[in-house]
This record gives sequence, C-alpha cells and structure tokens, in this order.
Amino acid sequence: MRYGEQLMAKKKNTPPTSNDMPAGFNAMQDLNRLLAKQNFESMAEIEAYMQKMQDEGIPEFEPDGAIEEAEELVLEGYASETPRAIELARQALELDHDCIGALDLLGRCETLVAVRICYFKRGVDLGREIFDEEFIAMHRGHFWQHLDTRPFMRCMQGYAESLFHLGDLFEAMDTWIEMIDLNPGDNLGVRQYLLLTHAGLIMEKEFKELDKRYKDDAFCSTLYNRALMAFTAKRKNADKLLRDAIQQNPHVVDLLLAEEEPDAQGPGSVMLGSREEAMGYTDLARSIWENVPDCMEWVERVAKEPRQGAMKLV
Repeated sequence: MRYGEQLMAKKKNTPPTSNDMPAGFNAMQDLNRLLAKQNFESMAEIEAYMQKMQDEGIPEFEPDGAIEEAEELVLEGYASETPRAIELARQALELDHDCIGALDLLGRCETLVAVRICYFKRGVDLGREIFDEEFIAMHRGHFWQHLDTRPFMRCMQGYAESLFHLGDLFEAMDTWIEMIDLNPGDNLGVRQYLLLTHAGLIMEKEFKELDKRYKDDAFCSTLYNRALMAFTAKRKNADKLLRDAIQQNPHVVDLLLAEEEPDAQGPGSVMLGSREEAMGYTDLARSIWENVPDCMEWVERVAKEPRQGAMKLV
C-alpha cells in the first residue's frame, strides 16, 4: 500500500489524516531552493532566470548539507510505499533532528491515533521554536506562501484531526482557528472541520461568522454543515438546507446512513458531487452527525423524499 493510499484507508477508530502532497510539489520545492541561492540585482535578472527555467525546465536540485538532504528524503518518502516512507523519514531525522517534514510523514504513516498525535505534536512544537513570534507577525495572513512553513502547517492539521478523533474537540478547534489566522486562504481546508464542529456543538454565532468569510465555497461540506447547523439550532429551514445539500451530493447521506464505513479508495482528483468528495467529508463528519440527538432520524426522513432535479455528478 502506497503512502497516499494509506492516508485514505478507513480503519475503525483510527481514521488517518487526509492530506496528500499536491502534484508538482517537488518541482516547486526545487525552484524555490534554486531561487533562494541566486543573487539577483534587478527585476530583469529575475525575469531572465525564470524565462530560462520555462525554456529549459527546472533542473534537479542538488542538496547542500544535511538539512537539505533530509528534506529530499522526506519528499521521496511521500511518494514511497509505507514501509519505505517510514524508513526514509527516520533517515531524515538522523540527518536533521529538527526535520518537521519527517515527523509529519511518520504521523501520516502511523495507524494508531494515540501514537500519530505524538509525531504531529512534536512537529508543531518544533515549528513554534523555528518560526518565532517575529516571523509569525511578519508573515501572518500569507503563511502558506512560504514553503518552509508547510510541514509545520501540515503537522498542525494532523495534530488537530488527531485531537478530533480522540474527542478533544475544543483543542482541535483552537488549532484550526490558529491555522486560519496564519493563513486565511486556508489551503488545507480546515475551515470545513471547524464549521462542522461549530454546528455539532451548537455554536451558531461562531458558525455564522466563519461561514460568512467563506460564503462562496461550493463544496458539499459547506452545504451539509449549514444544514447541520440549522438542525442543531432548531431553525425552520433545516429540511430545505439538507435537501439542497443532498441535491449537490447525495453520496453524503448514503455514507452517513450506511451501517458500516465504506471501503478505502485511493487518492486522486475529487469532483464536486462525487463519492470521493463525500468520503472526504464523512470521514470526520460522521462522528459528529451520529452524536447529535435525533439527527440521523432526520437525515433518513429527508433522504427518503423524492430527489427531484438531483445533480448526477460522478
């Protein structure tokens, strides 16, 4: 089983975190490292260098020192079979004891949530040491744009999801809130988990404030979270909002009402309205929906209504 497939594996009581490296990440890393080593004196030199990269392609980056060698091992690990990924992550830590990416990789390869959270927590603690208050103050609002911060942010994501699965919802919410504060663009999509938890805990004021910030989101999770918030807050439009959500992605209710968790599906592109999109949402959402009193009976009742005009996206 490849690392990415293990990320998507559904293991009872120990659901793994859900982020894989985006396509082209290695090339982006190489380009940024190469740029950091240049001594440009004008915009014209920068443009000429970038044009050369466009014409000739990005040359393979040659690691310079133990830290860069460790980073290369981690990148190889993300594309490797799980046993090999673990081996590479440990080699990276031997080269650089403060390699946050290696801790993130180990956390994502671990199946036991109680062990997984330790790797992520160590990565978060290291990140707070490396990215001090001055750095954070300077880069707050566009934190994700700095590639060096991404392993730290991924560890924060894994840590929060692990807290969620262990039942520490408030600590998980605090971590998600901090991530959004650092990077309002929310490239990792943690706002959906935060909205989900707000809805489940009937935190309507907080839900509305966050939902307003991302009102243009078109994900199925957005519609289902709004429906859940309306239900827990006993709003009259709850049925309508759930119907709207079902129309966009009916697979979500099918998965919520399923007696057993679905089989694992490998990583890949996710289309709006697809089963894969639904699985990405219900991995965390199911535990919230199931623990809201009378919620599943409500879902079952609305789901039995005729689905007129439902979108048939797969």
